[in-house]
Amino acid sequence: MDITVNIPDTQWQEFQQLAKETVEYNWNGSYEDFAMYIMTVNITTYIESQKKKQEKKMKRALATYEESLRHEEDESKQQ
Repeated sequence: MDITVNIPDTQWQEFQQLAKETVEYNWNGSYEDFAMYIMTVNITTYIESQKKKQEKKMKRALATYEESLRHEEDESKQQ
């Protein structure tokens, strides 16, 4: 899966500088550890967002189903 994010060059440069400082400070220069950390955070965030989307989709489907049941009940009462 490829994910593309567009940000201004200035934000990208700022991110690169902060990432470099963070790696040097927290991971003793190990870019591999930092990359694993970033991937873990991104994957966790992605999974959470997908779960939220799925929950919303399920709620909408349930609401639509309940509405159709009410509509059918109303039609049967009118007959």
